[in-house]
Amino acid sequence: MPGVKEIKKGAFVSCTALPYIECGKLEIIRMAAFLDCTSLSSVDLPSVRIVEGGAFTACENLTNAKFGMELESIRSQAFYNCPSLERIALPLKNGVMTHDDTFQHRTNVHHVDLVGGVHETIDAL
Repeated sequence: MPGVKEIKKGAFVSCTALPYIECGKLEIIRMAAFLDCTSLSSVDLPSVRIVEGGAFTACENLTNAKFGMELESIRSQAFYNCPSLERIALPLKNGVMTHDDTFQHRTNVHHVDLVGGVHETIDAL
């Protein structure tokens, strides 16, 4: 998706033909943008600043999520019910995750790759 800066609310709901997302210019992922994308397995989003609530909810095969230093906020239940999610890369910045339920319900994160200094992000994880 070259040149796309924002994914609108519910844009890819229940899309079963999207195995990965790689966007170099994407900045905002709106609420439930990728809800129930069952074939989605990997996301590489180095320029994303904001991930709204429920953005990747019920992406059952999502195993890997990578964000860059631009990330400012991952909101409530962004990765709710993602049982295959094992690895996520996040910058360590104050306020990136302000909700305790970002990875709630059946999420199985084993590896967190942290970039930057140690801050409140660790507490949220």
